[in-house]
Amino acid sequence: MYSLGRFAFSALVLLVVSQPRACAQLNGLEELGHSYQADARGGTEVAVGDTGLAQIRQPASLGLHRRGRFDSKLTFIYPRNKWNGPAGGDLSSKTCLPSYNLGYVRPINEKYSAGIAFENGGWSSSFDSPYLLYNPGQKTKASLDYKHYSAYVNLGYKPTEKLLLGAGPRVEVLSFKTNLVLGPGRLDWPKSWAVGSGFTLGALYLINPKWSTGVSYRSPLWCGTLGSNNASFDVPAVGTRTGRIGIESFTLPQRLSFGLSYKPTKKLRLMSEGGWIGNSSSVFGHAHVTGLANLPFSPGYRDVWLMNNGFDYDFNERWSCSGGFSFNNQPIAKQAVTPVFPSNCKQMFTYGLRYKRGRMWTGVTHIIGLPSLTTSNGNTNVPLGLDYQFGNTRQMLQSVNCGVGFYF
Repeated sequence: MYSLGRFAFSALVLLVVSQPRACAQLNGLEELGHSYQADARGGTEVAVGDTGLAQIRQPASLGLHRRGRFDSKLTFIYPRNKWNGPAGGDLSSKTCLPSYNLGYVRPINEKYSAGIAFENGGWSSSFDSPYLLYNPGQKTKASLDYKHYSAYVNLGYKPTEKLLLGAGPRVEVLSFKTNLVLGPGRLDWPKSWAVGSGFTLGALYLINPKWSTGVSYRSPLWCGTLGSNNASFDVPAVGTRTGRIGIESFTLPQRLSFGLSYKPTKKLRLMSEGGWIGNSSSVFGHAHVTGLANLPFSPGYRDVWLMNNGFDYDFNERWSCSGGFSFNNQPIAKQAVTPVFPSNCKQMFTYGLRYKRGRMWTGVTHIIGLPSLTTSNGNTNVPLGLDYQFGNTRQMLQSVNCGVGFYF
């Protein structure tokens, strides 16, 4: 009863501290990892599961913890985005994107464990650039703001000493707004909200004391309507139309992850992890906007394949370090290049340092996204989007993450 009370109290704490402000991502539309430790070693966590936050991607990791544990991650991403189009370009005014993750794990008995977690993320960009058809000779702001707030409740089951299973539902609250030039007009889509739900499944197999492997599946997030009654479309010398705009019953991407961990010595662990994100079958691949702008619109995100590799090394009982490298294919099609689209980062180096003492730990990590360039092929998914043909976006991302955690 005492354990259940602690679990309920932790759930209340996560709810109270969740603040409606955060946006961060690194590879396309995904965070690199969900815990500080995973970020430090290149995003690997499916076959390791050594934190209370690993349950977000690998719910089977709950069975690895023999006592209660709390972990947190605070992320600051520093993007540098430069847009160049047929009429000119601009640097995005967004210079720091913060987010945070919180997770708690508690064993129930020898077979079962439970966990709860909260995370937020998304993307923001804002450019002030000239356009060919809309207000020629003047600069116009184009911006996008997408955020999600996600809550997870997971249950872990340990049928044998080597096999661990886990599953749980997740609920996400989404917000979206954008200002985008569409040919001779400017669309102003005010902040809209949507709610969605899905689930996560996972399995961990401890082959022997040196080897372990894991796989996890995150279902699509099935969402309701995302829309606003106060959208407007302005065409100079013609006028401004106002009305409702929205997307009905859409999904967010599913993900499949698989990993392998090897510990050749007591101090060193090596990890590799692959992943697939199904963007093309979600709203990020194809969407149909209704209302004021009744048209099919394809954001143009493609399915993404990822490969993460990393290591952990313990200098002694208190100090340890991690490092890694992450790679993913180009997440967005060339005909979808616009000033406001999210990250096109493909290669990242990571490293971090951690200090442990007693039941507590703290650490910091640095992620360097190598410079990337995405250039339009002369076509665009944006209706009447002459301004976006032959445009390009240059981007470089850096991230500083810190974390704190403790055992009960």
